[in-house]
Amino acid sequence: AQYWGGVMAASRTDNRFDDRAVRFVKLLETLSIYQIHAHCLIYTTAAHTYRNVIYEPGNRLSRFHIQLSELMKKMEIDDLKERLPIIKHVLIGLESSQLIETPFFRVFRGLSEQYDLTQINFEVETTLLGVELYYAALGVMSPFDEDFPNVEINEDYVLSYYFV
Repeated sequence: AQYWGGVMAASRTDNRFDDRAVRFVKLLETLSIYQIHAHCLIYTTAAHTYRNVIYEPGNRLSRFHIQLSELMKKMEIDDLKERLPIIKHVLIGLESSQLIETPFFRVFRGLSEQYDLTQINFEVETTLLGVELYYAALGVMSPFDEDFPNVEINEDYVLSYYFV
């Protein structure tokens, strides 16, 4: 609900022809609740980590590792049989929607439900579209027009991370 509300708030401008929010509404319609929640966690972590610089093409600061076990915990994925299918759904969906970049196929190739997923860390990289969606969800339609807006970070949404 926060993402939908933020996009709608960001779309309010004096220009009656400004329909930039349509793109984000359409994008949100294609994502599952799990994917939206993971996007929020990943980009809140990036915003917390880098403050106002969460996307620079080719810059290693746009890449970091997160613990799969913590992502599952924050997403409240408790059912052991559901963990792997849900995480695959989340990461494949976010990458195919160009909201993150991750070499997750190397991580998940050959894994079974019996594999200890708590031991996996994986690399994630922010994308331009991912940053735009994150800020639109916070009510900011054009984060690249000037310096990144200073946003309040909810520490409950920050994952543990380390740099690549």
